[in-house]
Amino acid sequence: MSSYAVADSPLTRETLERYAGRWVAIRGSEVVADASELRELVANSDVRATDVLYRVPAEGTYYY
Repeated sequence: MSSYAVADSPLTRETLERYAGRWVAIRGSEVVADASELRELVANSDVRATDVLYRVPAEGTYYY
């Protein structure tokens, strides 16, 4: 039998609100860069290949 676990988000509610609608690069539990477009974020010299890239949902947007 398989078991599943839901991980807590590494981002706080305040961080999600601050970056709503933007792309962010996450290292550990910190946002190291943000941009309005993914290609802009990837081109940022602060972003490493090992960072997690994530689009923060726009405020009022919900995923189920």
